[in-house]
Amino acid sequence: MMTLIRHFQPEDFDQFAAIVRNPRVATPAGLGPLNDSEIISQFQTALRYPEIWAVIVNDQVVGQFGAYDRGVDPSQPDATSREIGFFLAEAYWGQGIMGQALELGLTQLQQREVVDVWAGVFPDNTRSQQLLLAHQFDFQFEVPLPAGLTQNSASAEWYFRRPLGQ
Repeated sequence: MMTLIRHFQPEDFDQFAAIVRNPRVATPAGLGPLNDSEIISQFQTALRYPEIWAVIVNDQVVGQFGAYDRGVDPSQPDATSREIGFFLAEAYWGQGIMGQALELGLTQLQQREVVDVWAGVFPDNTRSQQLLLAHQFDFQFEVPLPAGLTQNSASAEWYFRRPLGQ
């Protein structure tokens, strides 16, 4: 199966919404259960951001790969570092698709002169951990999450890092 990434288009909304409505996809991705207005808001963000891509298989949107500014001060992000996030429709799990999308996304970031990529993963999200480790990310540290942010779910995030172009 050939995997591509491209920017989202307005006509992708129905496929995007179907994916993120699945709690087995949304919860590990840190989205949690989303109502219709939250799904619309997430999709509008995906349309606007230049480093959020649709994952495409057989001309269908099957997931998302995104890269987000990092830095201590949000008004002054580090231009050479990104934090990534991703999700994939459940029907496509275990087929190597997200690994292909991850490498395509990392290539895009490297072309933008990003040299440092991070990913935060919930401790119980073993699929994403295995994916990151298989693609040369290394575990760095655990960050406890404040109780008010966790909504009775994960109480920490594990951070993984991969330098690019070295």
